[in-house]
Amino acid sequence: MWVDKSCDGVPESLMVKCNHLAFSLAAEYRVVVSGIHSEVDLQDSIVLCTLLLNTSENQAQELDSILGKLLFEQIPDYDPSQYWIGFAAQRSTLQAH
Repeated sequence: MWVDKSCDGVPESLMVKCNHLAFSLAAEYRVVVSGIHSEVDLQDSIVLCTLLLNTSENQAQELDSILGKLLFEQIPDYDPSQYWIGFAAQRSTLQAH
């Protein structure tokens, strides 16, 4: 019997669905995911996951917008106050640190 585990209160099955959708979108647009940055905000009890793309800032923003719409359309139990996933361009992320 498979048991749905959680990461800081977020069901594992929800994270898997969201991650699958994000990686599928990147593959559809033939954009390389060059890194993943994830963190847990203990104060707000939210898991944040940013997929770093090897692309321009404009394309990363466009894909992030598309992903946001798809998450709400295709995953009825998606709740960005529990689990947030999005895209950012690798270069801009590196420059920010």
